[in-house]
Amino acid sequence: MGYELMKVHRIKTHDGDTRQHIEGPQGSDDALCGITLDSDPMVIESHVVKEGKITCEACLNIIHFCKTLKEK
Repeated sequence: MGYELMKVHRIKTHDGDTRQHIEGPQGSDDALCGITLDSDPMVIESHVVKEGKITCEACLNIIHFCKTLKEK
């Protein structure tokens, strides 16, 4: 069973915050941190799928936490 690489989404919110998020697992409409990726006009000013580094601190914290878990 293979895994596809999750995409990076550059999101600019209406409050002017621009960060790059990683999409959540299993193709949901949310980033790993929970922000919507469905281009909700009430939240998102612009949304682009692109290559690059993740800059969302919440997404990165979740990734770093998961790396600390060990299988038994």
